[in-house]
Amino acid sequence: MDFKGRRMSELQRLEGDLEGVFTLAAEVNAGSEQIRGFLERCGGETPDVAGGPAEVEDRRLRELVERQRSLEERLAALVTGLESGARTFSDRIGRLKQYTLRERFAGFFSAARMQRMQEERMQRAPLAKEFQELLFHADRLLGILKGQRTALTADHRACEASLVAIIEQHKAMLEAIDGAQFRLKQLVPKRRDLMKRLDTEKDPRSREELAGEHEEVVSEYSQVTEKENRLLGEFKLRERHIDMFETFVDALNSQIAARNVLINKLTIDAERWIALCMAQIEAVNDKAMVDIEASSFRHISGLLERRARHMLAAHDDARRRQAADEAFTRWLNRENADVDATAATADKNAALVGAGAPRKMLP
Repeated sequence: MDFKGRRMSELQRLEGDLEGVFTLAAEVNAGSEQIRGFLERCGGETPDVAGGPAEVEDRRLRELVERQRSLEERLAALVTGLESGARTFSDRIGRLKQYTLRERFAGFFSAARMQRMQEERMQRAPLAKEFQELLFHADRLLGILKGQRTALTADHRACEASLVAIIEQHKAMLEAIDGAQFRLKQLVPKRRDLMKRLDTEKDPRSREELAGEHEEVVSEYSQVTEKENRLLGEFKLRERHIDMFETFVDALNSQIAARNVLINKLTIDAERWIALCMAQIEAVNDKAMVDIEASSFRHISGLLERRARHMLAAHDDARRRQAADEAFTRWLNRENADVDATAATADKNAALVGAGAPRKMLP
């Protein structure tokens, strides 16, 4: 396959990968919105003591966290894929500068003709158009990442506020349970005392009064016991909801951090491509810049405008690029470690469930 065929194949693959990521991102956003809605309802309503919906949403939450990890992996693969594509493009420009066999043959007779043939060939190469296609992909991916970060940040802010509210409700419920238990401790000796008095009292009128008072104490004791049992059931379910909330908030926080790393790396990479590759394009064809307009791009237009004003040079971003690459590598290593830890936890939980122990939610 020639270079043009390979380039078209790579572009089609990139477009397909971007479409796949866009679709997966929409599915993850929908799942995240569903979980967030359930958790916010839990924070504002009396939870179902039966716990059926919580079981379903708990499973959906764990599935959502896995899909989020899958999305992050595909986004990272796209960022590194674009970096590889830019490197391939730069190498292509370097090969264009080499004389072809036909040009070297012409050089045996005329060095001027050999150079003229090389210049004409390089002038015909659609370098600006090819590089613009690469930038379009980078611009679109950067837009996806920024859009996700905005949505994730809004979700994180709302869920954190709801988590604080449900924790406060949890504390109030605990105080109510303590109050009910304290009242029961008061009613037990009171009921015992009334029973003793009933056993020793001989006066019919006094016995009737004591019996009525005893009935009231027994009724209150029954009501407080019922209230305590209901509160204990809701308290345990609240704990499950808080665990789900914390898992969801942690997942959102991790996603925001991942998007920041990817956005930073892609932005730094794009700066380097624009500075280096466009300088190479201009060296081959000084008219190529006319075909690349900053207004065609939404998210990297500022970089192109800086390049047009000669404010972006290839050597200027070395330190920032190194920092972005190191942060990206650390994030990848951490993600791999988290996946291994999650798999180990899943195996351990499966063993515990098999032994009859209560299941723990995956981190």
